[in-house]
Parts: sequence; C-alpha cells; structure tokens
Amino acid sequence: MNAAELQLLARPQVRELASYNAGLSTEAVRQRFGLTRVAKLGSNENPLGPAPAVAAAMAKACSSIALYPDANCLELRAALSVKLGVPGNQLVFGNGSEDLLSIISRVFLDHGDEVVTVVPSFGLHFIYPIAAGAGYRGCR
Repeated sequence: MNAAELQLLARPQVRELASYNAGLSTEAVRQRFGLTRVAKLGSNENPLGPAPAVAAAMAKACSSIALYPDANCLELRAALSVKLGVPGNQLVFGNGSEDLLSIISRVFLDHGDEVVTVVPSFGLHFIYPIAAGAGYRGCR
C-alpha cells in the first residue's frame, strides 16, 4: 500500500489537516538568511542551552536512561504537591505540552465539540481538536 492509498483510509478531518509547522531549524535560518548568530525563540528554544544544574541532572539520569521511568511520576508528584500546595492526584504529567494536548483532545473532544483558542497560537491548539472531530474558534 502506498502513501496515497494509506491516506485515503484516514478520517476526512485528518486528511484535510495541514501539516504541523515546527518552524525552521537554527541551521536552516543561518543558511537561508546568511546569518552567523541566531536566537530562535519561536519554537520555545533556549539559545543559551540548559542551566548547569539541568545539564548535571541530565548527565546523572543517563545511567538509567535504558529503563522505563515511573509512569505515575511519584517522586515528582510528591515534590510538586508540597511546593504547589495541591493534592498529588490533581496533577497531570505527560511528555511535553504536545503530548498533553493530544491526550486531552482524544479523551475529552468529540464530533460537534468546539475549542476556543487565541490566534495566533500554537498550531496544535487547532490541529488536535480537528483530528478528534471537533471544531475550533480562534479569538484575537
């Protein structure tokens, strides 16, 4: 089965969606505009890199990188519960905002529902709802 045939099997709402545009990479911006220094903030990228404490924590975590993490985020949940003063069962964790938007759309949205979001905004604010069969309304 080729890509065109496979695409025909997708629901109409999904077939009609535009591709998600994550923006140009820093290297692509350098090449396109002949720049040597680029601070790309449009994709929530930090031109300074991670803080030293974050880099150290990541290096420490590498020793267990081949293992699945705690799916319930118990240690993080307990620490944030104390810091934020909310019950741990009111905290939701995911693999970044894209994952959480996808989960929310799949779990809570249905055909005929409508999502209201600001425009311009993160493209997945409308891509995920449409893929779930819902509509969206952009407000300025």
